[in-house]
Amino acid sequence: LVYEMLTYILFIFEGSILTIFNSYMLLNVIIKKLNRQQYKSFISCFAFDILFGLTYISIGTYRIIIIPDKLTSRFDCLMNIHGWLMVGVFPLSGLLVLAVAMDRTFFILSFYIGKM
Repeated sequence: LVYEMLTYILFIFEGSILTIFNSYMLLNVIIKKLNRQQYKSFISCFAFDILFGLTYISIGTYRIIIIPDKLTSRFDCLMNIHGWLMVGVFPLSGLLVLAVAMDRTFFILSFYIGKM
């Protein structure tokens, strides 16, 4: 029981750190016009990490609440928002990395094509 509780507290802690740090960074980039133009691809990364952190916070909170009950139905687990967020967040992380990689690849190609 203590191990489970510690695990879920760490979920909440990690989610809080992700959310707070990335919210600060996102606001910093959005507020300053120079940063907004220079760090376009980071804006989506920061927004995604905020969503990821909120998902972790909701998972940790939900699991701490249901620890005393131990049993919960599949339907109950499926109908919670954190379940749906996790289904969307993990594939989204891969797509985000792909989008950033494609952006970098096209930047390099446009540099060499411009030299020709």
